Amino acid sequence: MNNPGSPGNAPDSDFAGFRKLLSWQRSFDLIDLVYEAVAQLPSTERFELSSQMRRAAVSIPSNIAEGYYRSPRANMNHLDIALGSAAELDTQVRICLRRGFLIPSQAQPMLDRLFELRKLLFGLRASIERRTRLSPGA
Repeated sequence: MNNPGSPGNAPDSDFAGFRKLLSWQRSFDLIDLVYEAVAQLPSTERFELSSQMRRAAVSIPSNIAEGYYRSPRANMNHLDIALGSAAELDTQVRICLRRGFLIPSQAQPMLDRLFELRKLLFGLRASIERRTRLSPGA
């Protein structure tokens, strides 16, 4: 999706560093998928499960961004929170499948993106951890 509000079209600023992270960029694809999926949920779930799913999806890039300019330890903590939000969303998607709110063809793209994001987040976290161990005083 290429629109003025997409991550790649945001104006540059002093806070542009985190926008270069693939994990941050890919999380916007997940948000798009989640918003499309929750629009299909029954009206009884619009304000409960739907809201939880949107918040969990939005939490992922938000925590990547928030941790980016913090200390390595705080950054890893924010990545852990993003991973927790990904696990929460994974669970909610599976609940939707089990309850018949979504069909597999609606859920699978979200589950695939979550799998990819978890790998990216674990890799980013490991990279920060390695750099921290190699840099005394970091």
